[in-house]
Amino acid sequence: MKSTTFNARKINQLLSSMSFAVSMLVFLGIASIIGTILKQNEPYENYIIKFGQFWFGYFEKIGLYDVYHSIWFLTILLFLVISTTLCISKNTPAILKDFLVFKDSLEEKSLLSFSHHLVIKNKKNVNVSKILNYLKQVKFKIKEKSKENGDILIVAKKGNYQRLGYILTHVGVVVICLGGLLDGNLTFKAQELLGYKKIETLDIPASKVPEVSRLSSDNTSFRANMTLVEGGSDNVAFVRMKDGYLVQDLPFKITLKDFRINHYSTGMPKSFESDLVISDPEFPQSIEKTISVNHPFTYKGIANSQEVPELLKAYDFFIMLSEGENFGHAILEAFSAGVPVIISNKTPWSGLQEKNTGWDIDTNNTNLLDQVLNQACDMSSKEYTQMSKTAYNFANQFVNDTQLLKSNRSLFDEFAT
Repeated sequence: MKSTTFNARKINQLLSSMSFAVSMLVFLGIASIIGTILKQNEPYENYIIKFGQFWFGYFEKIGLYDVYHSIWFLTILLFLVISTTLCISKNTPAILKDFLVFKDSLEEKSLLSFSHHLVIKNKKNVNVSKILNYLKQVKFKIKEKSKENGDILIVAKKGNYQRLGYILTHVGVVVICLGGLLDGNLTFKAQELLGYKKIETLDIPASKVPEVSRLSSDNTSFRANMTLVEGGSDNVAFVRMKDGYLVQDLPFKITLKDFRINHYSTGMPKSFESDLVISDPEFPQSIEKTISVNHPFTYKGIANSQEVPELLKAYDFFIMLSEGENFGHAILEAFSAGVPVIISNKTPWSGLQEKNTGWDIDTNNTNLLDQVLNQACDMSSKEYTQMSKTAYNFANQFVNDTQLLKSNRSLFDEFAT
């Protein structure tokens, strides 16, 4: 019994120690850096393109493609919550007690050890009331005490509330970590471990996805995607998980009434807007709302937003047969998402077939257009993966071209002068 108590005490001392908490924060910082540098929750094909088959499998095993939901990351958060909570419970009572205690019962030797103290031996020249008034004016809390030998002890203290910073800081760490744990799909991970839930890997309609691969509308936290055409509606979204997905049921239906792209006078896209209609069975009247990039609409705690890169990645090819483009930023966005393009030959982006990033064709030649579309549809998975990889690398090389950046800067400098 004594051995068990001793071990429990040692574990408690370890978990509540400063060194343990700092170690957890260091590990958390390293994990956060990895999760920031390496883009999370991409389709597995993108990681295979980026790292190759060998490193892809190794990184997948240690959960680098979804760091913030990995078991080891959530374990760090859990230990940090436990450590910080123990620190709060151990030190808070003493901090709160100091609010009321003036420490006037200490021995003279202890009082003299305080860095701020003053001893006046000639009591006849001391105006006690003047000292007390001064201390009150500068916002000190004071206590006067007469000692048995006739001495007068004045204890003053200030800045009590600064000590609350310790408590509030540690409580803040606990709240943030708890938020991370709630967002970490702990419920699903437990259900998956017990066999109650399973990631769906087959490309089948949402209505045919079995219950074992569906998440309830009562799910407290999720990030999901929904793809709608104009006039289309749905009450489910898809949560990307590893090499598959889960279907997230929603407590309402979303209808895409209209989607539009507004442009600047230069032809550059200005904004992407979607007019949504929210139909909730609990209310007879629908809700209409317009959303745009970085301007979501939240209903029942669920934020509806649109992300252009995520939207592009849902498709195999980007087709834009325009009559002319000054630059074609949407084309570059498609390349950046690893999506090959089929565009007209009236844009600055030419020679795409030779670069293996897509096709730029004469839109007046309908036979050629049919031929290209058939060629795109008949591509093998290996051929498409290679083209997607080439498009992605082409965009990276383009945006990091130092000579191009220098030319653009010179152009802007000329306009500025």
